[in-house]
Amino acid sequence: MGQSEISPPSLRTDKKLITRERAADLYALTGESLHKSRALDEQASPTPLQDQETTLSQTEEYHALEPKAKKVCHTMEMLAQVQKESAYL
Repeated sequence: MGQSEISPPSLRTDKKLITRERAADLYALTGESLHKSRALDEQASPTPLQDQETTLSQTEEYHALEPKAKKVCHTMEMLAQVQKESAYL
């Protein structure tokens, strides 16, 4: 949240018992809010920069594999041609 401390609001009373009750409620609500914030932060999707890095990585991988795929296709075509010629002979 960008803060190292949270300043509580005024509890609007000068009675100790009421102050303790309100402080306990406020403490519980604050803890619950922080817990939910952390959970949401952990579930957050990757940042756009991470998405771009992933896309770039996948693009580079595709371009690295593309010549190999073409070579395999060519080899398979040659194999099919050899099989046809063998069957003919």
